[in-house]
Amino acid sequence: MNCWKTFNIFKQLGTTRLMVVSLGGAMSFYILFYLLMTVNGYNGPFRFNMLLFLGSIILVLPLHKLLHCLPAWLSGHEARVYFEKGQWMPRMQCVIPGAMPKKRYMSVTLAPFVILSLFSLGMTFTFPEEVHYLSAIGSLNFGMSVADILYFAHIVRAPAQSWVEEGPGHCRILIKNHEIA
Repeated sequence: MNCWKTFNIFKQLGTTRLMVVSLGGAMSFYILFYLLMTVNGYNGPFRFNMLLFLGSIILVLPLHKLLHCLPAWLSGHEARVYFEKGQWMPRMQCVIPGAMPKKRYMSVTLAPFVILSLFSLGMTFTFPEEVHYLSAIGSLNFGMSVADILYFAHIVRAPAQSWVEEGPGHCRILIKNHEIA
């Protein structure tokens, strides 16, 4: 296989710019989600529990990382989850060794965004008094998914039969030798 394209979103955009875009996207998602969900007619009181709020916020990051591994595990591809020491707190990483087909990698990339957004939406209709928690969960997940969405945008443009390989700090799109011509 030959490398068709190598890209690194963090290097292309810069970490600061990506953080600003993620934060802006998360705030926009929260405002839109909260407004659209409160327009549906719920006029009762909203309950607030600080422990529930902090617990749900803390659980979003590990759940987001695990949901990246879920499509790989369901398709029989190897995916490993490990923790590494970060600057302030431990970081959870999902590593998928080797290359995988483009369509499978696209599902791995967007799984957390789609699953947690649909979960927040469904739970808002079930428990409308908890819309503020669910909006926060959805917006935090969207903020973390901005880089995933940008990776997805690169992968969509790749040839149909390509493979995607994740490396340390970059992503490679691979094609077979006969597809080059």
